[in-house]
Amino acid sequence: MTASRYMKYGPMIPPDTVAGMYRALAKLPRVSIEDGATDADGRPGISVVFDAGDGVKAYYILDPDDYHHMGLKVVDADGGAVGLSVLGSGIMDKAGDVPRS
Repeated sequence: MTASRYMKYGPMIPPDTVAGMYRALAKLPRVSIEDGATDADGRPGISVVFDAGDGVKAYYILDPDDYHHMGLKVVDADGGAVGLSVLGSGIMDKAGDVPRS
């Protein structure tokens, strides 16, 4: 799903573009929104859920306050899950700089 790339690289995308992407996602078949999701580290969020078929779902976890991408979790038909969490991101002026937390 191309929109997942926009979620991952959110800090580099203007807010108006991100808002338009979320409006477009809401119109796609097999996409829904679920409250009460958690990322791979157990942090609570809102998920954009993509039903991939055969019982497989991809959960794109968003921060409930600012909608930044927090991670991804894929759950199979048997309930097995794999995931990743975004622990920090940002845009820096030069190599070696570290974003403030």
